Amino acid sequence: MNFRKSNQQPKSSHDLEFLQESIANLPKREPRPGLKQELLLRILAEARREEPVAKKRRRSFSVRSLKFAVALAGAALAVLLVWNLLPPSSNDRLVAEERETLSGFNASQQLAQEIALKKGDSSDRLLRQTIPHQNGQFIGEGVEILVNDKQEMLIRKGASQSEIESNYDLHRLVQEIYTGGGQIVSLNGILVKPYTEIITRGALTEVSERRIQSPFNIKVIGDSEKLYKTLNQDSSVLMTFKNEKAIDVNLEKSHLVTITMNN
Repeated sequence: MNFRKSNQQPKSSHDLEFLQESIANLPKREPRPGLKQELLLRILAEARREEPVAKKRRRSFSVRSLKFAVALAGAALAVLLVWNLLPPSSNDRLVAEERETLSGFNASQQLAQEIALKKGDSSDRLLRQTIPHQNGQFIGEGVEILVNDKQEMLIRKGASQSEIESNYDLHRLVQEIYTGGGQIVSLNGILVKPYTEIITRGALTEVSERRIQSPFNIKVIGDSEKLYKTLNQDSSVLMTFKNEKAIDVNLEKSHLVTITMNN
């Protein structure tokens, strides 16, 4: 393979130095006076000419954006209108029918209870008499009894502190209350049932391992009419306290009796 030799020879360092000296010796020319101001004026004039065009472009863009927003809102309203005009689906109809049926059933049940209460039907009246509340209470209609045994006729006077005797008087009264329509009974704030032991320890009465004494405040939730009629008879245990033992007895009907559940 043949290589041609270049005819051009690299410049010597002497030539480069000569060229640099020549450039350095060239006369330095200053820009003519007022050139900077002239250039500034030209730039400002050009900017003023372009300003109307820029404003027109901005207005055009704003108009297009507004038109697009209006069109989008119109489309959304149209879709909503069409959706409302469409017939409901089968699932929607079923849900609506179930809700209507349930509300109708609840209304009918409430109306039936109100009619039964007005008629005095005791079986339906008891539907509202044991209502458990979240605050730990039962609330309902019933009666309130106050037995004030000032002479301690209900206490076994012959019993010493160490002796235990059943207090048949109070026990019989509690049983009479339950058989007479009572559902929940409390004695001085203590829940008692027909089989709850009521015993005497000396001068005190013990109920569910808690000691109480006269006066005895008895709250009863149940059929207030039936309870009042039963307990107010001359042959009842309560009236025996009053008539035979001269114990102060007070019996009142109440539309709102409150008994604590956790006693």
